[in-house]
Parts: sequence; structure tokens; C-alpha cells
Amino acid sequence: MTRPAMDMEPAVRDPKKLWTTAAILTVVAVLSGVVILIAYQRLLNRQTSEDRAPFLTRLEKNFAVVRQDGTAAGLLDLTGDVWLLAPFSVEDPELSARSIAALQKMDTAFAGRSDIHFVLITVDPDKEGVEQLAAFGKERGMELPRWWLAAAGQDFTHTFLKNQLRYGMMPSLGPDGKWLFDPAIKLISRQRHVRGSFDFNGAAAVDARMAADGKTPEYLEALEKLLERRINELLTETPEK
Repeated sequence: MTRPAMDMEPAVRDPKKLWTTAAILTVVAVLSGVVILIAYQRLLNRQTSEDRAPFLTRLEKNFAVVRQDGTAAGLLDLTGDVWLLAPFSVEDPELSARSIAALQKMDTAFAGRSDIHFVLITVDPDKEGVEQLAAFGKERGMELPRWWLAAAGQDFTHTFLKNQLRYGMMPSLGPDGKWLFDPAIKLISRQRHVRGSFDFNGAAAVDARMAADGKTPEYLEALEKLLERRINELLTETPEK
């Protein structure tokens, strides 16, 4: 049975209510950002106050990769040396830019040492293979054996980053098609212990907030100094026999 059409009046939007809702959402967003920045500050303050590098986890299983020259290797081949690792994307390096810059500074600071290595592992190995890794490294002077630009199976890589290296999130594609992942640097000792996680994007965010409040930014520089100090600390340790 067909029912007669009912006259419907369009909903009337109250401008005051809309403004109030928008204001509430803005306040929530601002407060959320402040809470996150405070959490970063506390983390960075705790890191810099610790006498020794913490023990976060130990790498027990080897992880096979293909390096920028096409050779196969395992990350645990670096056992006995100190190494630093950060995930990145060749096609969209912006998210990891601060971590890569920090690694390059450490490369310069420890230029005379042969027992330190820098590992960049792509989160998009299906599209970023040996050719792309080699071009990225060549442009920046990242050469083996000191620099490893590495790729492995995508699922294996993402699982390794999350479960073994204890990154806070699994890499994933955002709505804009760009990769979202935690770009922090992991510091690994001669004995395969993960002895620190260094979030330079977080430090930059805290510095930006401090600058906006009229304060002198200090956390990026402090984190760089801390990383250098931790590397020096681990280099004094005796390699496993």
C-alpha cells in the first residue's frame, strides 16, 4: 500500500550551536596536542637523566635482507659491532628526514671507527628495490660496509620492526597513499641488545612548541648529544666471543 507523501521541512542549523561545536573540537585538538608534547618532554627528560643506556630487548633471530649492492646478508652479521637502524621510504623520505640527518651526523662524529654501522630499511620493499636503494645511497655517500640500505619482504619487514625492534606501530599506508611509520632510531649494542630509541620527530615537535611559547628550543640538540654519548658508551663494551 502506498502511503501519501509527507511534507518535510529542511532541518534548521543553529549557527551558535555549530560555532560552539567547532570551538569544542578545536579545544580538544589543542589539548590533545599539548598532552602529546608533554609526554614527549617527559620521555626525553627521562632519557637524558639515565646514567646508562637502557636494555629494551635483545635480537635473537637473524633477519635476512638484500643490500644496496644486491648482496644478501643478515642483520645479526653485525653482531660484535655497534649499529643504528631506522626505517625509511626512498620515495617519500620526509618522515625519516630528521632521523637520517642524525645518522649522518653520527657517521661524521665517529668517522674513524670501523666498528659502527648505519642501517636504513625500506618500509616499501615491493616498490623500492636494489636500484632505488643504490641511487638513494650514492646521492648521499652512503656506502657499504658502513651503511646498509636494506630491503626484505614487506610483511616480514613490518613484523620485524613491530615485534623484534619494538617500534610503536606497524607501518601502513595513509589515505594520501604515503607510508605512516615510526621513524625513530634504534641503537643496538655489540651483544645484540636494543639499547635505546631516539625520536627526533618528537624532539622537533617539542622544540617547535617551545619556540611558539617564546622559549629557546633545546630538545633536538640534546637528543643528538645523548645519542652520541650512548654510542660512545656502547663502543667501550667488549664484543661477544
